[in-house]
This record gives sequence, structure tokens and C-alpha cells, in this order.
Amino acid sequence: MNRRAENRLLNKNRKRNNELMLLSGNNLNDARKLSEGIDEDGPPPTKSAKELSKDLLSKVKDARNEKLEPQLILTLAKLNGRLPHTDDFGNLIQYSLIGNCVKRPIWMHIKNLRGFLQVVLLRVNCFERHIVHDADQPSFIDSFFERTWIRMDPSIDNRELFWKRITTVPQSRKLLLKKKISEYGDPLEALRGNDIKLDLLMTLEQMADHGYPLGEEYDEETGIDIRPTKQKYRKVNKSSPIFVLDCEMCMTSNKRSELTRISIVNEEGEILLDTYVKPTNEITDYVTQYSGITKEMLKDVKVRLLDVQRAVSSILPADGILCGHSLEFDLKALQLSHPYCIDLALLFNFSGNARSRTSLRTLTSIFLGENIQDAKTGHCSVEDALATLKLLKLKMEKGFAFGNVLYDWVFKDFATANGMDEFGKRLKKLAETPEKKPILHASKMGCIENFAFTPEETMDGIDENDLFDFTKVVSIEKGHPKTAKLNESIEPSKKNVLIAIDNPDDFVEESEKCKVLNSGLGEVDFFQKQLAPLLMQYSVSLVEANCDKQEITNKDIDVLVKSMVDGTCLNGLFMLLMSTKKKSILYLKLKK
Repeated sequence: MNRRAENRLLNKNRKRNNELMLLSGNNLNDARKLSEGIDEDGPPPTKSAKELSKDLLSKVKDARNEKLEPQLILTLAKLNGRLPHTDDFGNLIQYSLIGNCVKRPIWMHIKNLRGFLQVVLLRVNCFERHIVHDADQPSFIDSFFERTWIRMDPSIDNRELFWKRITTVPQSRKLLLKKKISEYGDPLEALRGNDIKLDLLMTLEQMADHGYPLGEEYDEETGIDIRPTKQKYRKVNKSSPIFVLDCEMCMTSNKRSELTRISIVNEEGEILLDTYVKPTNEITDYVTQYSGITKEMLKDVKVRLLDVQRAVSSILPADGILCGHSLEFDLKALQLSHPYCIDLALLFNFSGNARSRTSLRTLTSIFLGENIQDAKTGHCSVEDALATLKLLKLKMEKGFAFGNVLYDWVFKDFATANGMDEFGKRLKKLAETPEKKPILHASKMGCIENFAFTPEETMDGIDENDLFDFTKVVSIEKGHPKTAKLNESIEPSKKNVLIAIDNPDDFVEESEKCKVLNSGLGEVDFFQKQLAPLLMQYSVSLVEANCDKQEITNKDIDVLVKSMVDGTCLNGLFMLLMSTKKKSILYLKLKK
């Protein structure tokens, strides 16, 4: 191998090792072990470049599969005893196509939606004899789906209503808000450009994209009411104060996270609020290893969520800025919205993926040389808030691009200058720190009464033109259509859809990203030879087969289904809905 080829292979190995580091999270042993022979200043190589390349490729593939493999978790209990019906199907298909801007399916939890390379729904209209299982005649359907199915609501038999619901997208508030921003501009983006503090603020579109509570609203996903932190706000400026917020949560009987501790510090690191909070619902899991909260801690706590909401409102001035790490989760736990937010999880980026977030613990270790969240007793919201504050000050000192490869910042240069290898490991170990205990500020614990009934700050002497109602800013005016066609709704997305159903023109129009075929008269050969080869070209395929004919046998349907499964890509979600006049059943499986 000549010198040029060796250099190319060495660079390729470095890139693979960097990817392995990113995919491995806190477990970097494999990446560090395989780094021998890559670093010029490192130890001598124990393997040839080719052997190392092969090992790295294998490790990266394993890490990709572990990190990105999608999961499908049925949550039928959330239906409160009813069977899944047409609306539930519509939510699932539209969520797989459009994402967070539409309602999530409550009967199914999709972990790593982007990991599903494809979604295929095959609806087979048939007779009851077609869905009877014969143990003496094994079928592809039985073997592929392992004889596991879900009973569906009988109303799914109505194919017209079924396809109309799937191809008609309810216009969520988030979708309409993004359209409003596209048409009139982003009011929060207009604040940027005068100061680093203001440049770090999230735009309204960013807040919508990342699921931040907005204004006064009812969150359909969680079933909670959101209220703004203030009745009115003042335009933010470079003198506006920043408050760093961190919360701890536990799981409760309503199957969601609820607030159990809140800490707020100001720019000087002074602790303004630190208190435990007793959830209204029964706690089912204290998640102590993460939250640091135990049953004993909350035993005598009287503070409730409403008390905390009033305290936060009292602490924040009308132009106050909230800062946190993945701040939307804290705001959701508080059931509050706020217009001025800085989210450090989005401002630091090592991966090049805009939606990828680095943990607060990792950021603190790399940029501050400190260890946090290492106590066996769990996290501490005060410790996390103070670490977040230090990172914020570092960001403001170094500039907007610092710590973010999306803006051409180079991590390797930073690592070399700060005594780290290219994986963030310090060449000299940090000094050992004694076992930490949660930071409990007794003077602040239970201090909620100091804030709970403080009136809204006076606006005397302030020009009314400088004040605004956040709820009105994010409101959607009346007159907007409540629904849109599926082909219109997917235009902004990168996904495309194939709709091959009976009389598709009754439900949807063909467009650049929406291919329409009429499958109503299709025989088994049509699905095998014409339709199945097309499936891999589309993110989502909606297919209908009319098999409610006397001459069609179970074997015919089995052959049809097999051809469609064969046409589906690996890591594709395949759903088979067999619908009769009296009952319908659903098979679903991730093809691996």
C-alpha cells in the first residue's frame, strides 16, 4: 500500500472512530481501545491499518444498530378499554409521515421514529373465513406475524371513513403556527443581532419544533393546561436578566412525569428558589437514580404545583430570560410557557445533527473539567442549575459558534488546547472528588410562601407599546381551515407516500411527493409484479386489496401478503389490516 493510500485509510479510520465515539455516549472504551494506530502522538499500533479499519467498521455498524434501531411499544391500556378505531389509525399514519406537528398515536409508542425506514399499511377487505387460522395449514401470515394480532373496532369496516380519516390531516396548532411564521416572520428572531445574550434566544419556530409549551394552551398529548409565566411581557434587551432553571421529576399514576423539585439561580449563582414539590397524583416511580428524590424526602412536603407556578411568576420580571438544558421538559413539568428561552442542549453540538443533544454531564466534563451527576443518590437540581450557568457564561464569553460544529467550530482543536484527546478524555485525570450529597438549601426549602402570593409586578411608567401578551402572539386567528389533504401536508417534509387504494381520487390528489394508483381492480398478480417492486421508493405506502370475492382463497391472500412484505425494506414497519363486515384484526411487525 502506497503512502497516499495509507493516509486515505488513516483518515477513514479517524472518521469511523469519531462516529463510534459519538454513538457510544459515555461508554467510550471501544473507541479508545481502537484508537491505537490512529493518533500520531499515541502508542504504536498493535494492528495493521486494514485490520483496524475492519474492526472499526464492525463496531460502528453495531453501535448504529444499537443506537438507531426503532422500537414499537403497544400502549393499548391508554385506550381505557376501547378497541383502536379509525382515528387511532389516522394518527399513526400521519405521525409517521409528518412527525411532531400532528397528534401522536396514544395506543402505540414509537421509539426513534426516524429509525423506521419505511411504513407499509396493507388493508385487505375480505370474508371472515379468510381470517380463521388453520393449524393444519401453516401460512406465511402465521409465521411472519407469529400468530399475534390486535382486535380492532368494528367501525373500521367502513373503508370510506377509514381512508378519508387517513388522508385528511387535522391542522394542529403547531402546524398552523409554523405557517403563520412562514407568512409573517418570526417575532423572536427579530430580537437577535444586537448582543450575544439575545443571539442565544430560541426563535418561535425552534420552540414549536422542539415541543415547547406556547402561550396559554391545552396540551392534547399530555392532557394538561399550560399557562404563561406572566400576564404580559416586556421586549427583551441586552440588560434583561437571566434565570437558570432545573427541575426533577417522578413518574405518577397518570403515566407521565410530574414535578418533585425545582431550583432557580440568578446570573450571580445565587439560589432564589429550591424546594420539593408534592405531585397531586400518586407517585408510582421516584426514579431516584436520576431524580435524587425519595419517598422520605416528600413525606411532609405541602408545596404543590400551583404554589410553584406563582413563585416562578413572581421571580421573573416581564423581560426575564429562562435558561436550562432541554428546557422544554422543565416547562412541561411546570405546566408553564415563556417567550424568552435559552436552551444549552441546542447550542452545543458535537455530532453535526441539529436534533442531537449532548448530556449536561458530558458538557460539564468537557468544557468545565468538572464531574456532576456522579452521586449514587441521583441528580441534584441545584448542582445542575449551577453547571448550566457556568456553561452559559462560557458560551457568552467565547461566542455563538463556540462548542457547535454546525458553525465550523472544531472540537479537535479545542481538545488539543485543553489537554484532551479527540474523544474528550483528559490526558491528566481530574482530581478525585469525595462522594457528593444532594445540595439542599434549608433556607430555600419551603420558602415558597415568600413568592406564592406576591402580586404581578407593577407596569406603572412603562409604555403600553412595550408590553405584549405572549398568548396572543402565538394564537391562531379564526378562519383557518381545520383540515388539509395529506398530499398538501407532506409538501414541506422530506418524505413521500404511495397511495394504492380503490378509487383513490375520492380521497387524495397526486402530487410530487404523493403517488396515486387505483388498486380496486387489481388481482394478486398486480400486487406481486407491479406494486411490490414500488414500495421501497416511498417512505409510507398505503395499499388496499379487495379480496371479498368467493373465488379468492386464503392461499391467494397469503401469497399477496408475502409479496408485499418482501417488497418492504429492512427496519420497515409492516401493518396488515384484515377487515370483514363483522370484525377486523391488525397484524404488525418490524421487518428485520
